Amino acid sequence: MSTQVLSPTSAIIEDQVRDDAQELLSQAHDRRIVGAKLVLDDGTEITVPQQLSELLGFVVAGVTQGSLSIRSMPDELTSNTAAQLIGISRPTLMKIVGNGGLASHKVGSHHRFTLADVQSFIARRRADQHDAFEALREIDAG
Repeated sequence: MSTQVLSPTSAIIEDQVRDDAQELLSQAHDRRIVGAKLVLDDGTEITVPQQLSELLGFVVAGVTQGSLSIRSMPDELTSNTAAQLIGISRPTLMKIVGNGGLASHKVGSHHRFTLADVQSFIARRRADQHDAFEALREIDAG
């Protein structure tokens, strides 16, 4: 059994592939996948770059969870897309922009965001949430 590719953007994952992914993850235990090699049909080995290896690790983990969705993002995002990625409403995003919490630029009358700025904002937000959680744990333990 194998994965059936329906189109360049979709595939059906069969049970055996899901089982193989689960076995691979169980062998990795709590370690992160940071490297991979591809073996071509003529025996040639190609080293996969680290970021692509990490993406492959994400895909393997996702296969074991059921449905999996991956999409590429353009370098410039609309306010709706940026808000969706952050997990907030568009009006909340615009308040954050107004307060200087996230950089944007205008194209005509519309705000645009760089993917890098949005990803940095998400990382800062997660770090702030983690710090707040740790502070609460300290208060609870104190």
